[in-house]
Amino acid sequence: MHAADVAAEHFPEFPVEAIDWEVSERAQQQAGVTEYDPDTKSATIWLTWNTYREFGWQQFCKTVRHELVHAWQYWRFDETDHSETFARWTGSLNIVQHCERFTSPSSALLRSHPWSGSC
Repeated sequence: MHAADVAAEHFPEFPVEAIDWEVSERAQQQAGVTEYDPDTKSATIWLTWNTYREFGWQQFCKTVRHELVHAWQYWRFDETDHSETFARWTGSLNIVQHCERFTSPSSALLRSHPWSGSC
């Protein structure tokens, strides 16, 4: 329901029902990714289970909102990035423009959390 509510409020013309949602339990580099098919104008948003498990519901919702912007960009412009068209949504959606990738621990400080990142 969160994604539909966000889309209705911020992207009312965007057909959110054209988005397929998938959850990956294997992804270890990203919190989420959006794939787009320009022929059908459909998007698939992949979210990682690690994001929810490690960072909780609030961070997971931020990832959903972040990926919704990418899906909207694809739908509107047939491309996506983190430039001006993305930046204009960061404040109203309470998201960051550039996400950190999940990274392998490189110090004793990070060993208690095998992956860290945000999005």
